[in-house]
Amino acid sequence: PQLATQVGVFQREDYHCYNVYEHTVRAVGAVEPLTYLRLAMLLHDTGKPECADGKGHFKGHAVAGAKRAEEILIQLKCSRKLKERVVTLVRMHTLDIYPDKIQIRKLLARFGEQTITDLIKVFRADNSAKRPDIAKARNEYYDGIELLLQEVLLENPPLAMSDLAVNGTDLIACGVEKGPEVGIVLKWVWKKIVQQQLENQKEAIIIAVKQKFFEKYSHF
Repeated sequence: PQLATQVGVFQREDYHCYNVYEHTVRAVGAVEPLTYLRLAMLLHDTGKPECADGKGHFKGHAVAGAKRAEEILIQLKCSRKLKERVVTLVRMHTLDIYPDKIQIRKLLARFGEQTITDLIKVFRADNSAKRPDIAKARNEYYDGIELLLQEVLLENPPLAMSDLAVNGTDLIACGVEKGPEVGIVLKWVWKKIVQQQLENQKEAIIIAVKQKFFEKYSHF
């Protein structure tokens, strides 16, 4: 019944040619027929009616939609895993992804390959239910994003600190104090590698750590 509030809700004609409900139905039909993806598209705009300003703008609707989606999925007694997967995609469906390797590496590091891959499928389905001319241009844009994503994945970037070429023992051996300091330095190393400012090679990392924290570790 929560979908009924979408019927007749106006959307800006510079992007859309359908009201919110018809857009939702078309988006569901456009996505791969997997339960979690179909549910994500069914619920992705459930926040729009409450966020509508009457002029076709829906500021904050992704966050509101994620809350509504969670409530609905709890009512439907969906599994925790399914609920979390769907709610994440609903919350992120307005995220701007750029053809930029560093941003893609950051997103992969934060959310993982599966979520980012699914999110692009959500983008495409959402986009296909907009004005045809807008959809065509945007799909070409997503083609470029997917190619760049594959390039980044082939580079095998470290997606977690456990993928780093060094560990806490290595850092302690080069002079980092035991305790919280180790975690701080590891996070600094991981961030530099994700941003492509440092190679994930043990020797390069040790040199970078000593240079960054020169006063503390220069005697090692």
